[in-house]
Amino acid sequence: MADVQAWFRQIVDPRCDVTAMVQVGGGSGCSVARCRVRTRAGEKDLHIKIYKRGMDDYSGLGPIDTARKHSLALVEVPRFGIRVPQVIGMKASEGEAAIVFETVGGGDWAHSARLRAAGALSRLHRIRPSDLSGDLQTLVRRSRPNRDRIVRGIAEYSGQLNLRHPGWHLERADLAQEARGVLASEEP
Repeated sequence: MADVQAWFRQIVDPRCDVTAMVQVGGGSGCSVARCRVRTRAGEKDLHIKIYKRGMDDYSGLGPIDTARKHSLALVEVPRFGIRVPQVIGMKASEGEAAIVFETVGGGDWAHSARLRAAGALSRLHRIRPSDLSGDLQTLVRRSRPNRDRIVRGIAEYSGQLNLRHPGWHLERADLAQEARGVLASEEP
């Protein structure tokens, strides 16, 4: 929690205190936590995503530029009618980065929520790169395409399975066939 506390003090308020924290996500060397934070203005719930040194989301950008891309996207997409958490701040230091953003209410994944999510995703895919800021355009261009990231992730995971569980492809022929399809750049 000391690491999270230090990031909050750099980004939100030098005198804020993290009074509670729950890890809510992670992967690719990042961590995401929902935190209760006490500031001079009072208590509030905020989320923090920390991009640790050496993290690899397969984008090829590294922790600082991946965080910058994420932060810029969260700031820019609301003008296209896509609701996202508001960015409170972002900071990079010593090869790592963190973004603090507001906590938004959750809920059950009812059918109506799925429809809203599908609508938001559709609007997101209609955004042209030229509609984005120059900084975000540059980061998007430098980032490895999502399709390539998926293929790399599947290749690495299949390789790990081959080492740790020889014969997995015989037990899970369906999964092995899908992996081979993706790796051959076919639709699974």
